[in-house]
Amino acid sequence: MDAVITYVNVEDRCWREQFFASANIPLPIVRYRDWGLLRYLFRGIEKNCPFFEKVFLVVSNESQVPNWVDRTTVQIVLHKDFIPEEFLPLFNSSSIEVFLPKILGLGEEFVYFNDDMFPVGRTCSEDFFCNGKALNEISRKISGFKHEGVWKSTVLSTLRLSEKAAGVKMDEGVACQKHSVGCLLRSVCEEAYKRVEADLHSSISKVREERNVNFYFYTNYQYLVGKGENRGCGLCYLTSSSDTQVLIDSIKDPKEKIVCINDTSTPRDFEEKKEVLKRAFEEVFPCRSKYEKL
Repeated sequence: MDAVITYVNVEDRCWREQFFASANIPLPIVRYRDWGLLRYLFRGIEKNCPFFEKVFLVVSNESQVPNWVDRTTVQIVLHKDFIPEEFLPLFNSSSIEVFLPKILGLGEEFVYFNDDMFPVGRTCSEDFFCNGKALNEISRKISGFKHEGVWKSTVLSTLRLSEKAAGVKMDEGVACQKHSVGCLLRSVCEEAYKRVEADLHSSISKVREERNVNFYFYTNYQYLVGKGENRGCGLCYLTSSSDTQVLIDSIKDPKEKIVCINDTSTPRDFEEKKEVLKRAFEEVFPCRSKYEKL
């Protein structure tokens, strides 16, 4: 089983130049802002997910790779390595996710982590895959979406396309999985991709748009064709605007195996909260991991 992590460093000058040259929108800093916590995701993987064989870090270009990453233990994947040139550059995580199963060297079973998801509790391989099936909690209902807009449209577009690929309708009212890690079977993803390749390609855009499809396409498809089960490994979902003490407790005294700290707003105390989170993670994961240079 492998792990795939997507990451962006908004402070990288090369990335910014590409963004402003091709995105044609103001930079939405909240969507790309780096909280400086990536190393703790790697430390969490080493401590709490020791069964991962390979760890892939996906970035747009070489200048995005943090200087502390040990390339002998982390496999660096650039967008050009697996995304067709016609779509590059991409600044849209949903569109990038469509191509993840095409990463060279990726094993049959892999777990996709956003860089805001941290294994804070001990896991086992059966938390992600069991009896040849991928485990993803996909029971979130359309009625649970509080806001209209691009994200809801993306979720619904993804649902419709996964149903088209599988030839089966999703359970009544269900739209997508919870915001969590994605447990994916590469061969099943490739099968789904081939069935609706033209539709997937037409969904791609530089930045987020309503027509986008994201990786839920694959988790939905797996479930619909009997290659997935509707259950997850246990995740605590919080946002950057959550109470600071709640965030600290989710790291130092976790009730779930994975915590997601999603950057959805701009807290007035961003720098202060960023340092508080770093200190909490440092207490839990004080030792350098094998994925970091000496």
